[in-house]
Formats: sequence, structure tokens, C-alpha cells
Amino acid sequence: MYFEIIRDFCTSDFGTIYSAIDHSVDNASREGFQRGAWDAEIQILKDCFDDKLCPPFIKEGYIAFEYTIPRLGKRPDVILLINGIIFVLEFKVGEKSASKSQKNQAIGYAEGLKYFHSMSWNMVIAPILVATESKPSRASLLLNDNKIFELVVCNRDNIIEKISNISKYCTNHNIIYHCDKNWEKKWINGQYAPNPSIIESTLKHYNSHNVQNIRASEADSETISETANYVVHKIDETRRKNEKAIFFVTGVPGAGKTLVGLEIVAKTHKEYNSVFLSGNGPLVDVLSVALTKDTELQVKCAKKIDHDSFSGELYKPTSMVQLIHGYRKASVDKIKDISPNGELILKENVKPEVEHVVIFDEAQRAWTREKLQSPGRSGKWTMLQHEHFPYSEPGFLLWSMSQHKEWAVIVCLVGGGQEINTGEAGITEWMRSLRNFPEWKVYMPKELKDKEYGGEELIRTFEDLENYKEQNQILHLAVSRRSIRNDKVSDFVKLLLDGDGAKAFELNKSLQLSNYPIAITRDVSKAKKWIREHQNRRMENEPYQRAGVLMSSKAFRLRPLGYEIKKVGEYKKVANWFLDDVNNTESSDFLEVALSEFFVQGLELDWAIVIWDADFRAKYDSLNGLSGWEFYRGFDGMKWENNNSQQDYQLNAYRVLLTRARRGMIIVVPDGSNDDPTRAPELYNRTYEYLKSLELEVV
Repeated sequence: MYFEIIRDFCTSDFGTIYSAIDHSVDNASREGFQRGAWDAEIQILKDCFDDKLCPPFIKEGYIAFEYTIPRLGKRPDVILLINGIIFVLEFKVGEKSASKSQKNQAIGYAEGLKYFHSMSWNMVIAPILVATESKPSRASLLLNDNKIFELVVCNRDNIIEKISNISKYCTNHNIIYHCDKNWEKKWINGQYAPNPSIIESTLKHYNSHNVQNIRASEADSETISETANYVVHKIDETRRKNEKAIFFVTGVPGAGKTLVGLEIVAKTHKEYNSVFLSGNGPLVDVLSVALTKDTELQVKCAKKIDHDSFSGELYKPTSMVQLIHGYRKASVDKIKDISPNGELILKENVKPEVEHVVIFDEAQRAWTREKLQSPGRSGKWTMLQHEHFPYSEPGFLLWSMSQHKEWAVIVCLVGGGQEINTGEAGITEWMRSLRNFPEWKVYMPKELKDKEYGGEELIRTFEDLENYKEQNQILHLAVSRRSIRNDKVSDFVKLLLDGDGAKAFELNKSLQLSNYPIAITRDVSKAKKWIREHQNRRMENEPYQRAGVLMSSKAFRLRPLGYEIKKVGEYKKVANWFLDDVNNTESSDFLEVALSEFFVQGLELDWAIVIWDADFRAKYDSLNGLSGWEFYRGFDGMKWENNNSQQDYQLNAYRVLLTRARRGMIIVVPDGSNDDPTRAPELYNRTYEYLKSLELEVV
């Protein structure tokens, strides 16, 4: 980030300015058009401020390029701090007019500062959209009750005029926010802190919306609430005793771990600034949209925060549900240097993050030190890449929360056997990290020692800890609520993947009797017909039952069936997929877009089609049964590439896919093609025969 007094900016050369900007952003923003845009913005502002007609008070203000709004990860092009007013400038270089989305973007930046930046709550904020080639606008100024001006649109030639008019307006109406001396430097170091009004609105959304789309309507909420209430009670106790504590909440797939986390954060958010953190972008997106999807509630929320023109661009309950990456970056930005022995040296006058309670979803997927340090994760110019950086993600979160001199709590929601990507550290790494933080009390259920969570290595690491340790079975959710009609689906999937065909066969009988159907077919069209038939059987008073198509992220040869792998960074409509109705072609219910384990982990459907590709092949014959699996995590366009070294991740990927459905699923194992060696029938037939041997319904 570049930050300087405007008069000094006018005399600075491009290289100095550009170097400061360049070192503050990620690699992707440096290329091509972005660099040209920075050059244009710098030149336009230099011309404006150098003009003889520019008032002296403007030159005494400060300018910041590419300032990142704390925790939100949003970067307006330019911030001007002038005469006690925050000017948020968003440039559209070469544009002759401003689109609605561009206007909402600029307004969203102003709202992000107003509601989530500690130094901006009571300040006047003026969003300005600079469409450089547009015609001059003579629209009148209007200041909302929350001290955010209505958006001002201008061109390259009348930026100073608009700044001057806004400043005069504030002076004439006696609404200048009187700042302390050097307030600009305090502002630029301001921290993420949600405004009480936005917290109030977030909780209203959560408490008023039944979040029907992200939870099973028939789920037994008693166990979930019992676990959540226990943790909340211990949080209160930890605060009273001024201690630090970490809780591990385990459970079978679909047991309601995410719901426990949401209940905890909803009950502690207002008093303790708690936050639900996840590295699962699709999950955060779906939770956020689901919690704000009701239009009437959005209107009520907008009125609650006294902003009639509230854009909603940044408001998805960001104060309650967030990506871990934003939290991590905020903590990293506080580090000035790292000593050779791994001590993190902080910048002057920095404070701990505002939250005293952090709920970390899917804690088993936290990154190793090596993954955390990879440049693609957090940008090139971060302290994470420092040669002496000492922590994995679990260790760094413990370090960050330990910056609170008084109390702090971390709640880890843990799914067993669900690590689905390289670089995921598992729960054993949390135990290793706790060695460096002996003051933290550890609360966990005995199931955390089971093989699927870490096995013998985890047990040894846990027993070696000198921390206070306490086991309590209330922290384990033993019954799957995702499978509404039977709680044994996760057990069946485990037996299926473990190759225990006899027990899986017996358990499948129980599933069929309890009206949780599992079928297999070789034909996608038959699978779709099967799904529609079951959806249409619902009773008149039952809620709508959502269906969707699932496939492995390594299912490279389903293109002939009409399904392509979608990478997380490429698909932006995951909330539409989970929440919109069958008339939207991007909806899961349209059965046209398939998502992988990376999109659906932690979420659920009523009915699922799981398409099983040749990336995961059964070694099976009718005499000896299943003798193991073959794993193929690569495809070069001509042949599959075997990779047994990654077998745990692939096994867990299919575990995730096969445990998403609440009411039933159908598995499609394609026939393959004799004309295509990459889809040869023998790549699929043994898998189909193995599944058929479990006496699944054949369609």
C-alpha cells in the first residue's frame, strides 16, 4: 500500500509510488491491465492536485492506493483523508458512463468501511466513482443518516470540484467529524471491528431466518443445542477466570457440527465478538447468502442500520461468518519482522483481533506450514513467506488468539476422515502446535483419538501435552442428522470404502427398510428419472426436496456425459446451485451442473446423483470380494496417471460425495466406451460389480 501526504505524492516519482503499491498486492493484480490502470490513476490525480485551482487544504490531506479494508479483502482504488472526511475513489479508466454494478461496487466499499472499520464508525464517508471520460454530473449532494454520502459520479476533470463541494457541504451543515491530531495515521492503522448496528442486524437475520436450505428440517436440534450450550457455558467460565481454552467438537458426517458452530457464534457474537471462520469458500458463500436471502429481512436490516440506499454488496453477515484467509491476513499484517529463532516481532501500537471467540470449521483441513507458506496462498509479499516463519495454520491461529492478554477461546469443528486436499494438516498438527501454548486448556471427546481423526500418532501427541486436558462426551455428535430417515448412512459408506462388503450388505438392508434408498445405474438419464420420481413422492405438507449431481474433482472423463470438472476458483455461482429453484439452469435441481467435494463439503442435499469415474477404481472379483482401490489423480489427455501416494485424499473425496444426501442417492457408474481407451469398460465394470454385490437397487 502507498500512503503519503498529498503534497508529497505530487512530487514523488512513479517508480516510488508504484513500488509501494506493487508490494502490497498479490501476483495476479500486477499484470497487464491493472498496471496500466494504476499508471492512469496516478497521472490523473497528479494533474488534479498540481493544478493551481486545487485548494491548499486538499494538499494537506493524505492519499492511499490499494488500501485493503480489514478482513473483507476489498480494495478501493484510492482513499483520500481530507479535512476529517474519508473519500473513497473507485476509478473506471476510459469509461464514458457508470454501470449499476460499478456504482454498487463503490458504495459497497464505503459501507465496508462504515460497518467494519474501527476508525470509520462515526466519520463522514464520501464514495466517488470516477468514470474518467464521462460527462460532468450536476447532481445535488445528499448525506444519509449514517454519514455516508450518496454516490458522487465524476470524470477526470472535476474530481477536485467534487471534493471541495463535499467538504463545503459538511462545513456549512456543521457536520465535520472533529479528529485528533494525526488522525490520518491512526485511521490507516484502524482494525476490523463490526459496528454494533451491523452485529444487531446479523443476529436478527440469523434468528428470524430458519436457514432451511442449509440444515435438515427434521434434524434433532436437541443434541446440537446441548453441545452448543455446554461450549457457551465453558466460554463464560473461561472469561470469568481470565483463561484460554480450545474445544474440539467431533461428529460423524451430517451430525450437525456446522450447526453447533453457528449456534455458538449466534449466542456469543454480540457480547464477545465471536466469529465463524472457515477455509471452505463455497460453504461461507452459501451460509452468507442463505442467511440474507429473504428480501423482506434485507429491507428490515437496511432500515435498522439507517441507510435507505444500502446496496447490500458487502452485507452478507460478514461480521458473523467469514473466510479464515481474511482473518489470517489481518494477523499477518501486524508482523514487522521475524527473528532467526522464529519470534514474531509486532509493529508498534497494534492490537489483537477484535474477536475473543473463534469457531474454526473443518479444523482437520487446516494447512501445514509448507502449504501456508506457498506463494499462491497469500501473495508474494507477506511475512508468511519469511524463511523463519515458524507456524502451521493451527499454530498461527493459536499465536494470534494468544495476543489477547486476557481470555480467548477457539472452538474446532472436526470431521473425521475428511481431509481432501494436499497440505491439510489433520488434528495431530493442532496437538503438536499446543505444545508451544501450554497455557491453553484442552477440551475434547474421547472419539478424537479414533483412527479416522489421527490414530496412534494423535494419541501419543495428545498424551505428551502438558496442557490441562479434559474429556467430555457432550463434544461428540454420534448420530448423523443429514440422513433424516436413517443415521447409519455414514457407517454404510465407511464399510463400503473399507471393503467390508458383508457388513455393508447387511447395513444396506436396514437402510432400505428405513426408506433411505441407495441405487446404482449405468445411465445418467435413468438416474435423473429416479431422482424426479422420488422428489415427486413427497407429501403435500413436506418442504421442497433439493437434488443435485456430484462428481470427484479428479473425474476427468465425464465430459462425454455432459459434466465438466469445475475448480473452486472458476465457479462463482455456488450459492445459486444450493439455493435457487429448479427453473435456474445454475441450480442443483436442474441436474445440469455437477459439483465436486471441494464445493459440497459441509453442505447437504435431500437427493444426490453421484457419478463415479475411473479416477477411483475397485479391485474386485466375485470370489475374493474387494481387495483394495486404485487411485488416479491425474490425466494428461491420453491416459490416466496412477497416484497411490494420494490415496487418503481420494478416499476421503468419495466419502464426502457419498454422505451429502439426507433422503437417498443413486450412484452412476458409466458403461464406458470400447472406442475410447480412457473410458474403456474395464475401467468401470469392477467398481459397478462391487457396488452391485452390496445389493443396491439396480436401475
